[in-house]
Amino acid sequence: MTALGLVSAKGSPRERGLLQGRDGKDRVSHMVAALAALPLAARPIPKPLLRGALSAIGESYLTLHRGLLRRHRRGRYLEALEGLACGLGVRPGTVYGFNAFEIESANLSFRLGCTALAIPSALSRAGRPWLAYNHDFPPSFAPFLLVRRGTGPDVRQSLTLTYPMLVGAVAGVNDAGLAMTVNQAFATDLSRARPALLSTLLLQTCLDECASVGEAVAVLRRTPCATGALFTLVDAAGERAVAEVSATHVAVRREPEDRVLSAFNKYRLPELVAVEVPVGAVTTGLGAGYDVHSVNVEREARWPEIEPHAALDREGIRRLLADHGREGPSMNTICCHGDAMNWTIASAIIDPVARTLDVGRGPACEEHASSHALEGAAA
Repeated sequence: MTALGLVSAKGSPRERGLLQGRDGKDRVSHMVAALAALPLAARPIPKPLLRGALSAIGESYLTLHRGLLRRHRRGRYLEALEGLACGLGVRPGTVYGFNAFEIESANLSFRLGCTALAIPSALSRAGRPWLAYNHDFPPSFAPFLLVRRGTGPDVRQSLTLTYPMLVGAVAGVNDAGLAMTVNQAFATDLSRARPALLSTLLLQTCLDECASVGEAVAVLRRTPCATGALFTLVDAAGERAVAEVSATHVAVRREPEDRVLSAFNKYRLPELVAVEVPVGAVTTGLGAGYDVHSVNVEREARWPEIEPHAALDREGIRRLLADHGREGPSMNTICCHGDAMNWTIASAIIDPVARTLDVGRGPACEEHASSHALEGAAA
């Protein structure tokens, strides 16, 4: 596992986006190439065609979402998007096309398999809660992952796991001790025509302004989400929750204080299961032929075999993330060793009390490589 780069994004929303964009400008063409290399069709998609399509798709979504983005937090993330595009040297629609990949991948029902584990204080040798996370994604995107340290007069300070062209994030912690991750879920009630926020932007919104799990859940309940998602939340006081979200439903799942709260990429609450892509469904169209839930079904079956009932240290948590099942690593193990569409490309352990993010690029079975702490955080 190798260390991730760190970008410091401070100032106004536009200034934060501009700084991130300047840092990632040289990676734009490489990210387009990585997207073009995905085996979505019988033949590779030419990069110029893909870049044009990204811009067109992004402009379409941005036109649809612009009104909501202007109203949401007084346009904070629209300003950040425009600053990011300026720093990257591309049009805002192109940036939003990359951001909206989560909508298209949800509609295609890729078999992504992220893992999130909310460890209670009662199962921690340190006597504090933890949030552990495997980020599973096409391995061609691994080189672009970075840690962003964000701060500004309108937001809390935060550390997040993100990508150069992403305004939001997939995991992080803020200076109030709120830690959060997002897993994709496969819902049937999605609508491309409905203005909504990307799940990665929702996560960033919560980290930018919330001090507790309760506050973040309230934000998730009242803000429309563009995709199915599972948000796992832990705060410094020890509160934990998984918010299961679709375009039309939000419900919260919890566990007793002596149980780990786990999330893969499958809903568990009845009201969300009712709008979920059914078990056994196989993808069609681009990226066709994949069993949507095979990853989730196997991991959920494995979890009772390894679920801890004694206190864990950091190494014990890492071993959970590094689990290779009974027969060795595969597409369906918690530490995913898959194919060009799915691999554990980053693994993180977040301490909401110390406000630290330990994260490395690569599968969880390799050692973590970098630790990041918020300024002024006490261990």
